[in-house]
Amino acid sequence: VNVRIDQGLDAFVHQRARAAEAGTLARVAGDLRRLGSASQGLIYAAYILGDPAELDQAMADLVRVGRETQEPFWVWRSGLLSLSLQLMRCEFVGFGESLAQSSRMASSFGHAWGQVDGPLSLPTFVFRRETGRLEFARHVLEHGDVPDHLWAPGLVGLYCELGMVERGRTLLRRTVAHDLPGPRASVTWPASLALLGEAAVSLADQEAAEILLADTEPFTGLNLMAAEFLAPFGSADRLLAGLRSVLGRPGVEDHFAAALEMDTRMGSPLHVATTRAEWAAWLRRGHAPMGRIEEQAVPAGVLAQRHGLVRLLRLLGPDSRVGSGPPTGDLTAREVEVLRLIGLGGSNKDIARDLFISEHTVANHVRSILMKTGSSNRTAAVHHARRRGLLTDSDD
Repeated sequence: VNVRIDQGLDAFVHQRARAAEAGTLARVAGDLRRLGSASQGLIYAAYILGDPAELDQAMADLVRVGRETQEPFWVWRSGLLSLSLQLMRCEFVGFGESLAQSSRMASSFGHAWGQVDGPLSLPTFVFRRETGRLEFARHVLEHGDVPDHLWAPGLVGLYCELGMVERGRTLLRRTVAHDLPGPRASVTWPASLALLGEAAVSLADQEAAEILLADTEPFTGLNLMAAEFLAPFGSADRLLAGLRSVLGRPGVEDHFAAALEMDTRMGSPLHVATTRAEWAAWLRRGHAPMGRIEEQAVPAGVLAQRHGLVRLLRLLGPDSRVGSGPPTGDLTAREVEVLRLIGLGGSNKDIARDLFISEHTVANHVRSILMKTGSSNRTAAVHHARRRGLLTDSDD
């Protein structure tokens, strides 16, 4: 089943329905190989359309196919596609183990080097980018010969992450001005668009942003991914917000809000933290009130600190680091996180969503905070937080 978005959303939804029907028939017939093929198509569709329940079910079916057939191909495919789920959920220990296993299995098939590392290169790049582990490439890029055949969007992204601004800008402009027809026709286009668009935003390049905005608009309301779910890039609305901000166009905040809703629904700490961090950075550039900036920056910092998201901690700045402020007495690090979010007006439901914990757990933390701070209610706890320097005077 070949599920693609480049033929239009209606055709894509129709293909997704056919993949679902094929999966149902294969399940009834006990045909595991066809169930595997249908499950892959549903995994792609579920992520793009933002359907976490269907994504989990299709992934479970694919894992079942590998487990019950014990055919190396299906075991490998289920492990390979699981990498993207582990990335978006910041399950980095499991990601490292799955990556090593996928590499060993591919090598055992007798594949050539490019066939082994090709599918693994994008998830590896995303992992290294988010956790600040790309520095190894600097010496080669600065002093070695960079081959002409390298994938330009990936190289642009690498230049930008390493702060090699002029090289990144030169390659971005050349790619956008002259080399887009090829990527647009490829199944890698959503990933190319994500990396080139992110570079245009980080470099504040209006010329590139103008072209890429038109290319991104058809993906409004959808998630962007590399072909075959090899890497997740999150909501296209986040990219639209960034491109519009570079161009000074309206609708930036609406797109950030839509992206955050999608990221939260997908249960992705990586995407939630990224959207909030970029939203906070945009508010900061616009000199928004500190309370509005911290409404996004605080939960982003909590997630980035907890999961070691070095790239986002850099974007947020040193003040985002949990525990970097004044002493907090007997409060645990998690209670400090909850107290900050209470100070920003968060309900238990809001805090549970932002921290990816249950409302029951939030209620327990709130009770503990009130007891430890000697506060009779949440308002008193907020005053305590402000006295301890956990909140600014502009927060309500």
